[in-house]
Amino acid sequence: MTTSRRSSDALPPRGFESRRSRPPDRGGRSAKTGLAFGTSQAAAIPFQGGFLCAGGQAQRGPPTTISASGTASMPVTIAPNQAGTSQFFQWWFRDPPAPFGTGLSNGLQVTYCP
Repeated sequence: MTTSRRSSDALPPRGFESRRSRPPDRGGRSAKTGLAFGTSQAAAIPFQGGFLCAGGQAQRGPPTTISASGTASMPVTIAPNQAGTSQFFQWWFRDPPAPFGTGLSNGLQVTYCP
């Protein structure tokens, strides 16, 4: 799982935008729809040939189409009381050639620093 750190005093009041870039051999297919979601718990749950790395009750972003360059974004609102906590994010996307027709990104852990 990748880890990212952000300082809460450096964040704009509405949060930050997480961008998922697709390496050539992994990740979403351009022009396909996907969902980014986040939770407060890490996981390693088998799911459609991959693993859900974000467990528990998830907050999901709106359906988003992956750009031709393989990127998508999801705004994340950060409350002041989240300083010192972590959230776990993952991207679920359509991948018609895959056995289940979908794919999952690697997990991303974000720790909000005071």
